[in-house]
Amino acid sequence: MVFEGKRVFIIEDEQIIADLMQHILEMSGYTSKVAFSGAEAESALSDLHDGVDLVILDYSLPDIKGNEMLLKVRQFLPQARVLLTSGYNMDMLEGIEPEQVDGFLKKPFDMREIQAKVEKALQ
Repeated sequence: MVFEGKRVFIIEDEQIIADLMQHILEMSGYTSKVAFSGAEAESALSDLHDGVDLVILDYSLPDIKGNEMLLKVRQFLPQARVLLTSGYNMDMLEGIEPEQVDGFLKKPFDMREIQAKVEKALQ
């Protein structure tokens, strides 16, 4: 399946992880935008409208709980798929059920894992 040209919004507070994700995605033909906090993401969400196919959301942001950020993403981008990331297992994440997201990526991850999870989330 070809997903070239799909647009991905990365919400990740760790610069090195965000840069790595963005690099991997752009090498795979995606376009991407990054927000490094919940506040930055929320500001960008209102401008993105329908311009995003997938949101990669880090559960542990410093300024907002992951479940609250997920609600905001769903409010502004109801059609977008959401891939949740965390260093914790999915069953340890407070306020989020697996059916609320389109995939889960446990940190640390490698290039193949992120490519596979993104492709699966976009199917």
